[in-house]
Amino acid sequence: MGSPGKFLIYLAIGLAGLMLLSQIAQAQRALEASRYEQGSGSAAAPEEDLPAEIVERIIKMVRSHPSLSGLKAEVRVGRIRQRLADCPVAPEVAFAAPKARPWGSFSVVVRCAKPFWGVTVSVQTRVFGPQVVAKRYLAQGTRLKAEDLEAVSTDITRTPADLARSVE
Repeated sequence: MGSPGKFLIYLAIGLAGLMLLSQIAQAQRALEASRYEQGSGSAAAPEEDLPAEIVERIIKMVRSHPSLSGLKAEVRVGRIRQRLADCPVAPEVAFAAPKARPWGSFSVVVRCAKPFWGVTVSVQTRVFGPQVVAKRYLAQGTRLKAEDLEAVSTDITRTPADLARSVE
């Protein structure tokens, strides 16, 4: 048997190795999370940017949706996993599924009629607009008056559709 001192040295080296492995794993998870946030999805599949004119058409289509009337919208179009094939006419852009509000995460489809091909593209939209909030703490049962409320501009992407936007 070795001395207790050697045992402690081996134990310390082993613990340092485990801590290093843990830090490497954390760094890998952070890298994968940042790739996901940037819309790159899987690290294995190379991704392509859509042509600028298609990205602009998607952004224009989203911003022209009636639910965004009078509101500011930030639209981020994702990348695709393959290069688009040639299309003799401008490809069609449409919502992948009907949605009352194209807010948050959703998909659009870009397709060509001849030769037929289609690709689904992820889109993220953040919507900013007025939201009614209380100016001060209001106890339960307080009868509301206009002077108790104010409209502030905020990210309303995940708020209910019947959100109060005006004090009047």
